[in-house]
Amino acid sequence: MNRLPNFMLPEKAFKIIEERITQGKNIVELGSGDGTKRLSERYNVISIEHDENWISQLENSHIFAPIIQNEISTSFGEEGWYDISSKNKLIPNEIDLLLIDGPPGWIGRRGILGHSWLIQRSKFILIDDTDRSAESELTTQISKLTNGSIEEFSAEELNGRGEPRRFSWINRGA
Repeated sequence: MNRLPNFMLPEKAFKIIEERITQGKNIVELGSGDGTKRLSERYNVISIEHDENWISQLENSHIFAPIIQNEISTSFGEEGWYDISSKNKLIPNEIDLLLIDGPPGWIGRRGILGHSWLIQRSKFILIDDTDRSAESELTTQISKLTNGSIEEFSAEELNGRGEPRRFSWINRGA
């Protein structure tokens, strides 16, 4: 099962990660796919994934987390978010990079706001697909929660509307 190339994290995002995150560090990836293998070659990647088809292809540490409804997702008109717990032993207490690239946009990603423990454990946060308004708004909300600063990037790859894909990097505040 291969996704279209523009569903994978943009090449520029991989380069930024490789420049800023030391090899062997912990990345928690929300949503998995073709880029997971590449990240797993350099980092300790823990994927949180709702799609059993992807879970069966992952060789890295992963957590199967079905999508469940929650108040935050519902308040934004989204379908739900991953069914995960802060007590899950696979999720490290210190996350060097939280990579928000799932669930898919049609399900919604703002349910993470109800799991602030994930955000609080993370040194840096990368949010993909910020060329979409929901992900852009999520970036702003997370930067406020962390008192962080946002760096926005445009990629060479185009989105479904023929525009450059965008992603954001959040540097946590003190």
